[in-house]
Amino acid sequence: KQVNAGNYKMGHISFDGFNITIENPKGSTRSGKDQNGNVWSVEMPADYGYIKKTESADGDQIDVFLGDNLSNDKVYVVDQIDPETGKFDEHKVMLGFDSQAKAKQTYLAAFEPGWKGLGQITKTDKQGLKEWFEKGDQKKPFSDNHPQVRYRLAFHGSPHSFDKFSLDKIGTGEGAQAYG
Repeated sequence: KQVNAGNYKMGHISFDGFNITIENPKGSTRSGKDQNGNVWSVEMPADYGYIKKTESADGDQIDVFLGDNLSNDKVYVVDQIDPETGKFDEHKVMLGFDSQAKAKQTYLAAFEPGWKGLGQITKTDKQGLKEWFEKGDQKKPFSDNHPQVRYRLAFHGSPHSFDKFSLDKIGTGEGAQAYG
């Protein structure tokens, strides 16, 4: 009864301007019932909670998973879908993960095997996430044409691999080969 009302001891963490309540620490058991009344239970692969003073499409504060590298600037936002309808349900923010693959692996490990709620995963950074909280529409999928999404997959003709791209030289007359 107290768990349903949120009347239990929770952890809190603040870093880089984010105030987070941890409902389920890494290694704890999270359980519930699905829409059909089937009981499920899973050991949490990461700290899980919500970002305070935010509101997701489901009316609750935006859920967050915390990885092991909180100094990492990468942020991945999962547009979770309703497995029954395939329509957007809510967001899950993945902070502190070094790669999209690790964020996805952690997200999936937090649900029962065969979970079909994984939607699109979009990469941004901490500043992009803050801008989305301020200016974006959290009732819609993060991936839906948000101008504040800071990373999009782009292809280039260079044989080199880039982890950053600069627009600083556009319009200066300098060739693309010089500034990738």
